Amino acid sequence: MATPVPALLFLMACTGTEAVPTAPPEVAAPLAAPAAPQAPANAPSLVIITTDTTRADRIGAYGYDKAHTPAMDALAREGVRFARAYATVPLTTPSHASMFTGVYPPRHGIRNNGDATLPPSFTTLAEHAQAAGWRTAASVSAFVTTRIWGLDQGFDAYFDDVTARGRKAGRWGQERRADAVVDDLAAWLAEKPAAQPFVAWAHFYDPHEPYDPPAAWKDKMPGRPYDAEIAAMDEQIGRLRGLAEAAAGPGGVAFIVLADHGEALNGEHGEQTHGLYVFDPTMRIPFIVRPAKPLASPVVVQDITVSNVDLMPTALGILGLPVPEGLDGADLSPTLAGPAPARGPVYMESETPKQRFGFHPEVAVAQGALKYFATPSALLFDVDADPAEANTLLPARAAESVTLAAYAKEVRARASEGTAAGPSPEVMDQLAALGYVSNDFDRSSSDDARPDAKDKASVIAALESARAKSRRPKEFKDAVAAYQAVLAEFPDMGEARMGLASLLQRMGRHPEAEQVLRDAVAREPGSTVLRANLASAIAAQGRLSEALDLVQSVHAQVPGDQLSQYAILKYLTDMDRLEDGLRLSSEWLAAKPQDRGLMALRGVLLLKSNRPAEAEPLLTASLEDHIPREAVHRALALIAAARGDTAAAVEWLQAGSEAFPQDLQVRLELANALMRAQRWDDAAAEYAGVVERNPKDDNARRAWAQAIFNAGDYPGAAKILAPALTRRPDDPDILLLHANLLAKEGKMDQAKQVFDDAKTFKAARDERERAAGPPAAVIAEGTDAPMVP
Repeated sequence: MATPVPALLFLMACTGTEAVPTAPPEVAAPLAAPAAPQAPANAPSLVIITTDTTRADRIGAYGYDKAHTPAMDALAREGVRFARAYATVPLTTPSHASMFTGVYPPRHGIRNNGDATLPPSFTTLAEHAQAAGWRTAASVSAFVTTRIWGLDQGFDAYFDDVTARGRKAGRWGQERRADAVVDDLAAWLAEKPAAQPFVAWAHFYDPHEPYDPPAAWKDKMPGRPYDAEIAAMDEQIGRLRGLAEAAAGPGGVAFIVLADHGEALNGEHGEQTHGLYVFDPTMRIPFIVRPAKPLASPVVVQDITVSNVDLMPTALGILGLPVPEGLDGADLSPTLAGPAPARGPVYMESETPKQRFGFHPEVAVAQGALKYFATPSALLFDVDADPAEANTLLPARAAESVTLAAYAKEVRARASEGTAAGPSPEVMDQLAALGYVSNDFDRSSSDDARPDAKDKASVIAALESARAKSRRPKEFKDAVAAYQAVLAEFPDMGEARMGLASLLQRMGRHPEAEQVLRDAVAREPGSTVLRANLASAIAAQGRLSEALDLVQSVHAQVPGDQLSQYAILKYLTDMDRLEDGLRLSSEWLAAKPQDRGLMALRGVLLLKSNRPAEAEPLLTASLEDHIPREAVHRALALIAAARGDTAAAVEWLQAGSEAFPQDLQVRLELANALMRAQRWDDAAAEYAGVVERNPKDDNARRAWAQAIFNAGDYPGAAKILAPALTRRPDDPDILLLHANLLAKEGKMDQAKQVFDDAKTFKAARDERERAAGPPAAVIAEGTDAPMVP
C-alpha cells in the first residue's frame, strides 16, 4: 500500500579518536559533472489537461448539443477521440495516481482520497520525461492534488497554492478556478528556455460540486451551473493552448485531455455526485489526444474500450520515450498514425462502500460494449445498447462474463508496491467536506462476506439523508432517528455511529454522544478516529483530564498526527497547563515549522501567558494558508483592543464571523466590539442575529436592547428588553437598563426603586462570585453594563 512521505533525519557521527596529521595525498583533478540530459530540440512538447468531475456526455465533441466547449472540441477535431473511455476510480487522488503511474489502485495503494500518498518507489510520467531532458511543470487546483499526496514527483515546478472555500470545507475544500491554474503555467512558460521541450500538467477542478461558475458564465447558461463550470474551464483550456503553442519549439506541442472521473447529476443509480458506485455517469470520461502535428481529419476510436490508466504509456509514446514493461495501462499513441491497437479489459473500482459502510467494494471490468460488475449481485450490461445500465444480461449471457470476472480477480490480487500506512484522524475527520468519507477500521478479513452495496442502496440513501438533515437544525430529531434505524440493522457501521455522535454533540446531548462513541470504541478499540471523537465528547462535558489521556493514546499510536497534537494543546490550554502546552508546541513546531495549526495554538497559549508580543506574529502567520481559525481571529481582536485599536478588533471579528457564521460566540464578541466602537446600529444587528438563533439568550437580548437604547430608540429598547425582564426579574444588568428606560420616560421614582433593586441583586451576585473564586480566563471581553444618568 502507499505511504506518507517520511521526514528526513540527518545524522552526524565522529569516532572519538584523535586525528594524526599525515602528508596530504595526491588529489586527482575533479571529474566534470555530467551534463544534464537534454531532449532533442525537435522533440514535441506535451500539455496534459485533467478535468475534474467531467462527464463525457457533457462535451460537445461527445455529442452534447448544449455544450459550450469549443477548445476541447477543436482538439478532438485535430486528433483522436476515444468514444468509450473509463476512469479507474471515481475519486480524484487515486485516479490521478493511476494516470501518472500507469498502474491500477491495487498496485499503487491509493484507494480513496486521503487514505495514502504515492510512494517515491514509483517512477511517474513526469520523472520519465524529466530524466530524458524535458522541462516539467504542473499547476493544480484542489487540495486533493496538492504535493502532500506525492503527485509532484518529477515536476521541476509544482504550483499548488490553493485556498479554502469556507469554514466547513477546511483543507478538503481548498480549490482555485481554472484561470489561476493557467496564470501559473503562463508565468512558467514565459521563463522557459525557448529551445527546450516541456511537459506541462494542468488540473482543473471547476466542475466539482458545489457548482459555482463565474458570474459571466452563470448568466450565459442560466439554470445549468454544471455546464457553465465546464464552459468556464474550457475557456481556460483554449487560453492554455495558445500559450503552450507560442512557447513550443520546432517540435510543436501535443495535447491530452481527459477526466479523473464523471458525475451523477440527477440521482442516477441512487448517487448524488460521485465516489460510491461505478456506473457510467461517474466513470465514463472524455479522452482526447491531439498530436503535435494536427491530424488532417478527426479520428474517433469506437471499437476498443480505454481507461485513464492509459495516460502514462500514451504520453511516453507521444514523446518518443520507451514505455516500461509491466504497466496496466496501454500505449494508445499508435492510433494517431493508424488503426487502434489491441486493448484488453479495463478495470475500475470504488472502495468507498467498504470503507464507509462495510459493504463489498464496487468493482467492474469493461471490454468492448460489455461491462461486468464483479460484486456479490453480479451485473452485465451492453452499454452501447443500454447506456442507462438498466437491464442486466445475466444469467442469460453468463458465459461472456467469465473472462471479465477473472480479470477483476487478477487485478485485485496484485500486491501493492508501496509500504502500508493508514490515514490520520485529521484526514478522516475532514473527508466529508468533499463528499469523501472513509474509516480507519475494517470489520472483516474477506470481502466475500460483505453485502453488495447496490443491494443496500436504501440503507446508503438513509445515511445520506441523515447527513443532509444533520445540517438543518429543524431536522435534527429526524436525523437522529434515521441514524438509529441504520444502527439497529448494522450495529458495527462506524460511519453511522460517528454521524450520530457528531449530531448529538451539535445538539448539546454530549452524554448520549459519549455513549454512542464508547459503544463504537468497544467494537473497534484500535480506531484512532473513534477514540479522537470520544475524547471530544468527553471534553465537551468538562472532563478535560480524561479527554487528554485518551487523545494522548491516539498520538502514541500515530506519532506526529496533527489532529491529536492540536487536541492535546487545546485541552492543555483549557486546563491552564500553559507551561506544558508551550513546551509541547515549541517541540512540535520545531519539527513542523510550517504547520499553521500549531502556530495558531501556540499563539493562543502565548496570549494566555500574557505574552502578546510573541503571540501576535504567530497568530497572524497561522492565517497565511487562508484557512480561518476561530480562536485566532478572537485572539487577534483581543490584542488589537488591548492596544486601543478598536477598528482592527472589529475587522478581525468580522472576518471571523464571516468564516464561522454559525458560531454565536464570535458574533457576540463582534457585537461587543462594535459597541466599544459606538457603532450602535451595527452592534444591534449582530445581537439581533444571536437572539434570532437563540431566543432565550437573555444576556444577548439585554445587550441588543442596550445598543438600541444608545442609538436613542427608547421605546424600541423597552420592547426588546421586555421578554428578558419577565424571565429574569432579579438580574441586575437587566434591571439597570430597565431603570435607564424608566428614567427616559420621566418615571424617576420607579427608576430609582429599580436602580436600588439592581444594586441589591448585584451585591448578592458579587458575593456569590467571590465565594466561587475567580472565573476562568477568556479570550474576549463582555459587554459593559449601562449606567443610570
